Amino acid sequence: MRPERSSRSLDTEFSYDIVYTVTDQFRSVSYNDYVSTAIYLMHFLHGGKGVAFGQKATMEDWVDFNFKTLFRKLASFLGSVKFGSADVDRVIINDTTKASPVMVDSDGAGTLYPVVTSKTIGTAASQAVANNLTTTAAGSVLDARQGKILDDKIPTGAAASKAVANNLTTASAGTAVLDAYQGKIVNDKITNLGVSSSATGAVGSSFSAANYKYCYLKKVGKMVFMSMGLGYNTASETIPTGTTLFTIPAGYRPAAETILIAQFTRKATTSSLNTSSIGAMKLTTAGLLTQSHSGSTYCIYCFGMWETA
Repeated sequence: MRPERSSRSLDTEFSYDIVYTVTDQFRSVSYNDYVSTAIYLMHFLHGGKGVAFGQKATMEDWVDFNFKTLFRKLASFLGSVKFGSADVDRVIINDTTKASPVMVDSDGAGTLYPVVTSKTIGTAASQAVANNLTTTAAGSVLDARQGKILDDKIPTGAAASKAVANNLTTASAGTAVLDAYQGKIVNDKITNLGVSSSATGAVGSSFSAANYKYCYLKKVGKMVFMSMGLGYNTASETIPTGTTLFTIPAGYRPAAETILIAQFTRKATTSSLNTSSIGAMKLTTAGLLTQSHSGSTYCIYCFGMWETA
């Protein structure tokens, strides 16, 4: 191995990037170095448009520092600031008046990628910090310590290792924890118990000419409450046994065939006075409400209730 000498001499007025290469019969090794100009405490570029500290000024329109620099007071940058050089990772902070993002050449390929912008914190930077989980008023930011408190509330141990059951039918104890979605399902079921819906039964075709006919239904949960009346003004009209008085709409029909108690009014056989009696009506799972009392009548009233499927 032997050194090779360059025939060129170095000018102390310039700085240089030097590559040292050592080669033998097996390999070559290179080392990059930087050689500054001769040491100057302060030097002005010829023409007065550049200045350097720690070396000779070589660039126009630049202040060049070859000393370590310490700012003991606030340093304000109104223009762009560049860190590093093109062949290393660098950060460029653009003019803040343009709200430009901070960019990083993370792979050294010359493409800048946004890292963070001055708007990331935004107005939160001037807001009060709430170090609790009870604040209800808007406009505060959450203290980072609350992250640990929330994390501590996440189940651990045996509960964390169990399967999640997304149903309300699991019968085995200790095998699973309930999925949060089931909370909504349970809540919806509870809410529905307090919400009533109403409907009206359809009068049978044989009684469309009746003087009064009504069948009001109120549903609360699975329970249906009915107020019903059907009749004529004169006893000459009759409501025969076995006829369908009303058809109850779907959703209000009983889970099983139901017998309801009703009041029947009929013409007396031995006097001009009408008589009333208590009789039965039948309600099928198909919603058919029929007259089941023996004999004909011309007026029926009923208040009843049943459970739906």
